Amino acid sequence: MRGTRLSALEGGGPVGYIEVEIRGRAERLSGHGRWADIGNFYVAEEYRRRGIGSWLLGQAAEWLERAGAEHLLDYTYVDERNPDGIDPSAYQAFLASRGFRELTRTCRGWTRALPGRS
Repeated sequence: MRGTRLSALEGGGPVGYIEVEIRGRAERLSGHGRWADIGNFYVAEEYRRRGIGSWLLGQAAEWLERAGAEHLLDYTYVDERNPDGIDPSAYQAFLASRGFRELTRTCRGWTRALPGRS
């Protein structure tokens, strides 16, 4: 990611971080306002539910606002069928509680039936 990483530190060491990047103009994005993505967002398990994730997201939002971004996107899996096998529902609930809403769903992975074969 070529964006910016903001970190939460405790005792001199990182306990979480968020990486954000402002998107350039692209055909698939609306021409209204500037968009940004969350590339990586992590809080160490023992520090979760202490407000660190909310603080990191707030810091990123403030930084992005100063940089002219008006919209922030993040990506999550819909169900437990993701590469790491972790149920994404807690993260989805966190995002929803911070004002994120689902914009679209993308089906990843597909199979192609060859003509004449089932």
